[in-house]
Amino acid sequence: MRIRIVDAFTDRPFGGNPAGVLLLDGSEDRFPPDAWLQQVAAEVNLSETAFARPLPPGGDADWALRWFTPTASGSRATARC
Repeated sequence: MRIRIVDAFTDRPFGGNPAGVLLLDGSEDRFPPDAWLQQVAAEVNLSETAFARPLPPGGDADWALRWFTPTASGSRATARC
């Protein structure tokens, strides 16, 4: 598993709002269990950790996205890339 730290809302390194991002491999048709996602977010310990997985071709969106804080889960969403 690779975790990336991105700086959102900025045009320079070490500025903006840091967030963790995990791109899941898409071998599953669903996200890992919420408890696992929450544990990863707690370990990353940033204000937000996003989990994205690719969706099958031909749908309304290309990626499914979930995000968690270190202590709570966020909404489910889909994003078109």
